[in-house]
Amino acid sequence: MALLLLLPLAPAWGQDVTELNPALPIVDGAVQITEAWSIELDQPYNRTQQDGALVFWRPGFTIWLSAWGNENHDSIEQRAEWIVAESAPDDYDIVSGQRGAVFRHAFRRDEETTEGLLQGFYGYTVAADGHLQMAIFFDAEEDLALAKSIVESVRYSGP
Repeated sequence: MALLLLLPLAPAWGQDVTELNPALPIVDGAVQITEAWSIELDQPYNRTQQDGALVFWRPGFTIWLSAWGNENHDSIEQRAEWIVAESAPDDYDIVSGQRGAVFRHAFRRDEETTEGLLQGFYGYTVAADGHLQMAIFFDAEEDLALAKSIVESVRYSGP
């Protein structure tokens, strides 16, 4: 079950948000996803929910997030094994490893769509009582470094 806590946030002062949708909330900087999970955004994004996921969007760059609990009380290692085993054969630029109290697994996956090639960077951050799943899609190859930094920015502050 995904646990999403949406907190009211405002854009940072002085940021140009003219390309965002003014009808949707705008978030920037440190964003609390749930009581335990947060990420750091590089600039203002619209925030919305779609298909049960929390979505941050700006032109050319979209972040999908789902926070999952650990109702089965599996260890970090058990869930990490499952996540790594679910990787597709075409995944590349794979990075996995334990960092402090969390395990991270991230990779690139390009997907063909009716509109062309969709570049994606995916990340899982696993902690004792749950994990945060991210899918980041971008139009420009130079945004790969930003996608990686956002996945790396995930912070866990749970028990």
